[in-house]
Amino acid sequence: MKNIKKLAAALMAATMLFSLTGCMGGGKLGESKLKSAAKKFGAEQIKDVDDFEDLDDDDLEDGVYITASGADLKKSLKDIGSDFYDKSIKTATIFGYGDDDEEYLYIIAYTFSSKKDAESFFDDITEEYDDVVSIFDADQDDGEEHGINYYIMHADFYSDIYFGAYQSGNNVVVVYAVGDCEDEIEDVLGVYDVILPEDA
Repeated sequence: MKNIKKLAAALMAATMLFSLTGCMGGGKLGESKLKSAAKKFGAEQIKDVDDFEDLDDDDLEDGVYITASGADLKKSLKDIGSDFYDKSIKTATIFGYGDDDEEYLYIIAYTFSSKKDAESFFDDITEEYDDVVSIFDADQDDGEEHGINYYIMHADFYSDIYFGAYQSGNNVVVVYAVGDCEDEIEDVLGVYDVILPEDA
């Protein structure tokens, strides 16, 4: 009986630890993975949202990343032309890259208060992109693989346009890029076990 109690206690402790790591940016689509990939890419960590706002094209050549929440996150998203924000977001990490050839890549890893909030956010933004697919006659695919819901799009409209959204648990990752960014997308987004937008 003592052994059963010990086993039950160990299982409960493991479950609690798993839950805590999920809240801290762990999980299949956790923020910690994006931060790790950004560092490996050679990106500079930006800690102040005002500094993030002041970045120019030259600053993006080696990549940058920032983690923010609340009003700071909303401001940082606006700085990169994104309105993908919801009050249920706890934190998010934004990776940005660009060069003189007008190539731009942004990857955002969100952590939500709950799985339900993450699913709702994923559904909302992918519904928006259904219209984009129609306008640009884009290649598009969606489904579920390895426990990750995905929606990917690739269009050739004067320049290559890529979009991807992924959801698992209380995490959502969004990527959008313009230009010949396939290598950079693979270098950074490849940290997640997901189907890349170029494969749409």
